[in-house]
Amino acid sequence: MRTERYGLCTSQGTGKNFPGHRGSGPRKTMQPRPNTAADFKQVPFLPDDSQWDHSPLVQQVERLFDPAADLEPEQWPDLAAKYFFAYVHPGSEKAPVPLAAVRELMELFARQESLNEPDDDIEVMNLLRRHSRPLAPLSDPALAGHVLRAVADMAPRWEPDRPVFQGVDLFSGAGWLVLAQHVLARRLGFGDVRVLGLEPDPGVAERGQDLLERLGLGRIRAADPADPEAPALLPGPPDFVSTGALGWHERILTRGGYFAALSNLSRYFGGLVPSACFPEGLVVYSRETGVSLLLSGGNLFQGPPDLADTRFTVQGLYVDNRLTPLHRMGEHYR
Repeated sequence: MRTERYGLCTSQGTGKNFPGHRGSGPRKTMQPRPNTAADFKQVPFLPDDSQWDHSPLVQQVERLFDPAADLEPEQWPDLAAKYFFAYVHPGSEKAPVPLAAVRELMELFARQESLNEPDDDIEVMNLLRRHSRPLAPLSDPALAGHVLRAVADMAPRWEPDRPVFQGVDLFSGAGWLVLAQHVLARRLGFGDVRVLGLEPDPGVAERGQDLLERLGLGRIRAADPADPEAPALLPGPPDFVSTGALGWHERILTRGGYFAALSNLSRYFGGLVPSACFPEGLVVYSRETGVSLLLSGGNLFQGPPDLADTRFTVQGLYVDNRLTPLHRMGEHYR
């Protein structure tokens, strides 16, 4: 096996009494009925009620903006789960949401590829199916919590007197890393925070934008980051580039998609090297060629030119300055 290495970034009751819920109240929790042709997902880790933060999502986000507040590990799966819930149920971000209601919704998502049960809320099930791609990483709160905390707690790499924090989130989905970048910037003391998410699906972009507006945060534009014209939507070169897509709904990387999006940024802004990026590094593997690459933000995750047309599988991410295999993301929460 040939291995190429590239340096890391050195630039430096259950839920009927809350707004937006359209369900019919408590329902019996139904289990999926798998057969030999289907392998339904298991309901992911959620904390028990004694560990659940019962405050509304908007209050939890506001607390995280305070640089003096501790970034307690336990709060990040809560944050991911509440964001998931608010994306599906607009208005719920302003009120306490019972853990049982979140658990019920995630049980529905875990079997959204299957047939409905007789008492399912059809409108909710159809929404989960239409938005399964952006919801996929958030449907595992341990994994999403790991990512949220990693972004929000990155070491400062900016000059202390810079007036503006400017970030971009590629393939933004539900916009959860737009939120994470805002938390990071506010905790670093930036008063002017500008983060733009780029999302190819107009329906997903609109719904994510609506939620971010309700939280008083950044923006999502309906645009494909792989489009050569997409960087023109940014007011200037970003300080922070993130994506939450890798390894979950963009497991296979090709010349298009993520690689193209980063290459476009580099060309448009003249060899851009961001001050920070998430993931910090990325390990990919090509089964056809037997090549393993460690890519990084220092070269905007571009491999050697002779491998430009190679298909790569994501195997691991550099998070918290260490390599974590994909299957172990969020492990410490579970």
